[in-house]
Amino acid sequence: MRPDMKKVVTERPRVGGGFKTPKGEKREWGRYDLEELPRREKIRVKWGIGKHFTDVLGPLYRYLQKQVGRPWDKVYSEIATNLPKTSLQNRHIYTHVWQFVVRHVTIIDGVPYGNEGYLCGRPLYSGRRFTQLYVHPQTGLLCRVKKERPTPVRRAVEPGIKVYPGVQYHKVDGTWFEVEVRPYPRTDPLVPSTFHPFTIQDPVLGRTYAGTDELVRVYGGYYLAVSKRPLKAREIRRACLG
Repeated sequence: MRPDMKKVVTERPRVGGGFKTPKGEKREWGRYDLEELPRREKIRVKWGIGKHFTDVLGPLYRYLQKQVGRPWDKVYSEIATNLPKTSLQNRHIYTHVWQFVVRHVTIIDGVPYGNEGYLCGRPLYSGRRFTQLYVHPQTGLLCRVKKERPTPVRRAVEPGIKVYPGVQYHKVDGTWFEVEVRPYPRTDPLVPSTFHPFTIQDPVLGRTYAGTDELVRVYGGYYLAVSKRPLKAREIRRACLG
């Protein structure tokens, strides 16, 4: 990693500006007498073009792309050596690093899903001009997401059988389980508030549901599994589950 990366990324002149007032603004104010001037004015900026910062992210992006296949711990060590978090300028560059690299990922059916922030429960994908990177949860290597948008392959999920409030029977891979469920409110802190249409995950039963409609079909309402216990043979016969 080049030692002057922080300067390359952030030390660029600000663009925009050069216009103190919008066109016709002075003429508009000239129509008022001194005693008739407005006392208040909208806080909204009248002139759409203003000064703003433009970071040069190309060198940082190309550096991370060249590190694909290497252990992320070693790559991050190189970044931390050249960019210690001792200044605001350096810490700002790390925000761009986490835009290019997703650290916390879960692999489901060969598709990487995010585990934090707005990406929680969503499959990662690369656009036409941008390639998303992620850290593989098993190998720890820096990997590249495929260009095409992933379409996870999901198996059909059969609805469960209600036993009594809070307990249901579900069949998973040919085995019947007694499953304890809890309500699935929209405000649950353990569940992200924004989902991709097919990214509601059920870690207890190892399933992925296509939105709340399938969740209602499987559990009979807005519920989600908390724990499971395999049923014994006599329990299966008693419940006539076959």
